[in-house]
Amino acid sequence: MKIKDYFQKTLSKKYASLMVLTIIFFLVGAISLWLSLHYFKEGYSDQIDLLERKKDLAQEINNSFNNAFSEARGYFAYGNVTLKEHALATDEHVSSLFVQFKEIISTSEDKRFIKEAEQFQDYYFGNALPSAISFYEDGHPEEVAKLANSTTTANITNFQRNSANYISDLGKKLEASFERLIKHQTYVQVGFIGFILIILLTLLRITRILLNQQDELKSKSIQNEELYKKSEAERSLNQDILNTIQEGILLINNEGVIVQVNKQLIDMFQWSNKIGTIIGLDLNNWTSVMAAQVEDPESFQSFLRKATEKKESDSIFIYKKLNPNQVIKVYCTGLYHVDDKVGTILVHRDITKEFEVDMMKSEFVSTVSHELRTPLASILGFTELLLNRELKPDRQQKYFTTIYNEAKRLTALINDFLDIQRMEAGKQSYEKKFINLKLILDKVVESQSIHTNEHQISIIDESNKAHILGDRDKIEQVFTNLINNSIKYSPNGGDIEIKLYHYEDRVFVDIKDQGLGIPEGSMQKLFSRFYRIDNSDRRRIGGTGLGLAIVQEIMKAHNGEVFVQSQYGSGSIFTCSFPHIPGQLEELAPVTESRALGFKVMVVEDDQSLGQLITEELKEDDFQVSYFKRGKDALAVIREELPDAIVLDILLEEDELDGWSIMEEIKKQEILKNIPIFISSALDEKEKGFSLGATDYLIKPYKPSQLSKAIMQTLLKTGKVGQVYIPQDELGEE
Repeated sequence: MKIKDYFQKTLSKKYASLMVLTIIFFLVGAISLWLSLHYFKEGYSDQIDLLERKKDLAQEINNSFNNAFSEARGYFAYGNVTLKEHALATDEHVSSLFVQFKEIISTSEDKRFIKEAEQFQDYYFGNALPSAISFYEDGHPEEVAKLANSTTTANITNFQRNSANYISDLGKKLEASFERLIKHQTYVQVGFIGFILIILLTLLRITRILLNQQDELKSKSIQNEELYKKSEAERSLNQDILNTIQEGILLINNEGVIVQVNKQLIDMFQWSNKIGTIIGLDLNNWTSVMAAQVEDPESFQSFLRKATEKKESDSIFIYKKLNPNQVIKVYCTGLYHVDDKVGTILVHRDITKEFEVDMMKSEFVSTVSHELRTPLASILGFTELLLNRELKPDRQQKYFTTIYNEAKRLTALINDFLDIQRMEAGKQSYEKKFINLKLILDKVVESQSIHTNEHQISIIDESNKAHILGDRDKIEQVFTNLINNSIKYSPNGGDIEIKLYHYEDRVFVDIKDQGLGIPEGSMQKLFSRFYRIDNSDRRRIGGTGLGLAIVQEIMKAHNGEVFVQSQYGSGSIFTCSFPHIPGQLEELAPVTESRALGFKVMVVEDDQSLGQLITEELKEDDFQVSYFKRGKDALAVIREELPDAIVLDILLEEDELDGWSIMEEIKKQEILKNIPIFISSALDEKEKGFSLGATDYLIKPYKPSQLSKAIMQTLLKTGKVGQVYIPQDELGEE
């Protein structure tokens, strides 16, 4: 009604009222600007007067000392007694100046200056000058010169320099004060001009609006029924939109009364009331109901009250619900109409999964730190022993074996990190070929059996040639992770039974242990990245929480499945399922020991240590090896040497050519294109390597013997003709 009455006033009354308000506003603004200008001027005037007074006194002190120096020198030069008396009398004058200066000290620089001046006064008038006069009057001018050359001249020079610097600083401060005063005066003047312009523009705008209005605004009678229907339809639509949002939404007015709420928030706090009955609850009622379901109700209520009263920036609060055990993040922001705050919106978002992931990552960092440092400590410790002590051969062999095993452990850990990163990025490549699962299981069991004396690992093969299409290395990694887990999580030993069988068109592998088992509540999260069961029995067992996640990713890539059955305290059964490939596969004969028969191998590797290692390994097998650190150097002589095989690194430092460019260059030349190329790289880009014509692709780190065997296998088949041969899966394995 107030707004309606206002617009029903006559034009002249409205104009008069606005003019009065404008004049009052103008007077208040003008007085404020004048007072601010006066305040700045008074403040800076006092500051400038103080600085000028300090500068004058400091200059006078400096001049007095300089006069004393000059008169003393005149006395020593001409023997004029009057000059001596004047020089000595300066001491009292300087003391009076010190008293005046101390009355206006205001900064640490002032205190330091007067302190140094007093110290110099004591030194000069109390020691140096009387001593020099005494030497001079006793007829020892050489002692006067010696005194001057020893310390007096240096002290005088240092004091004069410090005094000059202090006076210069005071001058700069004076200039800065003047500049600030002028700047503030300019700001106030510009502000005043701007203020006048705003007042004039406001008056002009008001005048134009009022003149364009009619003498009296027509009073309109609006039918509220149609407007109410439209408003109700919009309200219902807004409620439906809010209900589709996954977060819980709560809108309260400035008094803390609920204006609007969505279904998700009602479900989150398990309110049985309908939305219509909740709207209108006051602050005390709804905060008490919500706080009763939160772990820390006092902090929760305190946040809600502050969020209701706060008028500035947004706020965020994280709380845990009692049942279910959810973690909720609530953030609030003010709702404004133009510049007026009309309420507050509180958004409750369920971050339970993100919270659990963050907790797992934090635990993962701690675990990885331990997993990395433990083998490193062993490697460094045993290496130091080997370097610094004379040890028996059997002891050396034992230490070397330990270092080798710890290095393999580190390699496996790093490979897990790289694998999970590539899998998350969708960049993991697989070389799928027909393979026999039984052969892979035999190899994994053989390698894992050496790590335990307390477990009996057996394989029961009920299949008829369990062949699948897969990446041999990755499938081997799956079973290595699962069997290694069976060993680790059976700390008291026991049997580990591996069963291989067919069912319909799939091949199954069961790995059964008699270990700790898995709690029922952990089954759903078991294959999550970084997840480790929170149990004191397992804290003593190392691990990163990545092994089972990697297993699941590899199985998915092979159209397979992995699942688990377990009873807590009674062991577990992990089952892997693969699509079966029917038919009989040809088995390759095992690799036999052969000599290189004088084959020539060119090694291109920028890491000199690794290059030397590869060279030594190949020479042991009677290969003729030429080593090049730079790709350019290798290409320059390759036509003359014409090797039977090439070992090529991809990332070549300090070289314009990388391994890819060298491969392309070799494949362009007719005489070179059939030379087998064995890529030795830390990059996992096998698909690209084979597409460019590589014979084999070995990812660092690998056993040097693996490279030697792969080259031997290829050259025994191709001889010195130089044909490219892609080895079967069994190549390069021990």
